[in-house]
Amino acid sequence: MRLPGRLMASHKLTLWLLLVVSLQPWGCIEDPAQITTNFGVSPDAGVQDTGFKDVGSLDTANLDVAEVDVATDPDIADAHTPDVCAPQSCASAALVCGTLADDGCGQPLVCGQPTCVRDVSLGIRHSCALLRDGAVYCWGDNLHFQLGNTNAEPQPLPTRVANLWAEDIDVGHYHSCALTTQGALQCWGHNSRGQIGLPPENPVQQAEGNEILASAEQIFAGFEDHSCALADSKLYCWGQGSLYRLGNNSTADNHVPTHILDDVLSVASGQHHGCALVSSGQIWCWGSAEYFQNGDALGQPTPALVASLSDDNLHIGAGQDHSCVVKPAGRLWCWGRNNAGQLGPNADVARSAAPIEVTGFEPATVIQQVDAGVAHTCALGSHGKVWCWGRNNLFQLGDGTLEDSPVPKLVEDLPHPAVSLASGWNHNCVIDTQAELRCWGHNAYGQLGDGLLVNRELAFKVEFPDP
Repeated sequence: MRLPGRLMASHKLTLWLLLVVSLQPWGCIEDPAQITTNFGVSPDAGVQDTGFKDVGSLDTANLDVAEVDVATDPDIADAHTPDVCAPQSCASAALVCGTLADDGCGQPLVCGQPTCVRDVSLGIRHSCALLRDGAVYCWGDNLHFQLGNTNAEPQPLPTRVANLWAEDIDVGHYHSCALTTQGALQCWGHNSRGQIGLPPENPVQQAEGNEILASAEQIFAGFEDHSCALADSKLYCWGQGSLYRLGNNSTADNHVPTHILDDVLSVASGQHHGCALVSSGQIWCWGSAEYFQNGDALGQPTPALVASLSDDNLHIGAGQDHSCVVKPAGRLWCWGRNNAGQLGPNADVARSAAPIEVTGFEPATVIQQVDAGVAHTCALGSHGKVWCWGRNNLFQLGDGTLEDSPVPKLVEDLPHPAVSLASGWNHNCVIDTQAELRCWGHNAYGQLGDGLLVNRELAFKVEFPDP
């Protein structure tokens, strides 16, 4: 789930664009247009980082903070849209790196951190983050060199991927991918099914990035052993082909990127299926229908329109065997497998091809982003709050308990509003308005980045070496 390289104009996305612009931690990078988040449209903030400031003497009283009132602005007013507090970030209009009294939603905002996180992606047992200067750090399981080095032992602290400067990252089951600052796409790690763009088993794994495409806009490493990428809004996929997960009308593995869909804004991949949000606002899915995760009772060898959804979708997310979309006014709908309550409190079936609305959030909550793991789902809502529901045997829900819940639970111990969310198989991370990374959940392989191998019931801050 990544931003497209350029905005695909649509009147349906007007409110969404305003929310995204106000939510991103761009003050920590020199070029805010490079920020990678997981929404369905691309911002163009036009704000330049002015460097670190002496915050001790900064006069915050005279800062001209530009605000957008989504409830009264005639260009975006919607009688059905609740009033939303969108936190100011370090790169909000007219702000400089320094200290503000608050972020506009009652939380302190301190800019100018030495290591600021732009993007994060989570796999089954490892995680990777993209920092403000383009450096990439990975941590967790490294059995297949997915961290970018040949030390096969788990590495529970962030480790720099050598010789890589990136604009976008994404990780899969046991492999990782990045878009370099030159625009090339490369992947490394496990290659048993051709997922890093080399013939399968030749080699079976490698730590060095293999260049797959000379030019691309976004990378989606897939939930398991396949990868996809956007180039000129065209979707290409490669790797493991069983159950039609590549969407190319074949079940054969294929290490060569194959074009399967046009006009794509964003992609969400499950273990055996994939879904794409296209510029018209429609959702197209392909792959397995074992749990109806592709929105149909039948497997789809090529992308097929999810007919039960209207064409006003704003964001797409997927777990192992379920999928979700965000619709106008911040409403959330999910379908697919429901063995642990991952479809929410209104789903009383084990699986559903029909989208079911998720409720149970605080009143007037507007959902802005969704992501999911094996059997849990998480959503980013208004005021920067994060909610999770479903399986909780490894603290996936971040509420301090081990109790499964079909009702969304508020993630505890987040000191600052979140602006971006990522879910792995059984762990989650958020980037907050301070451009800090906080993670919780499963940690048996060090995938939380805290230097330990112990599961975390509450979110904690991941520390990176000073640049």
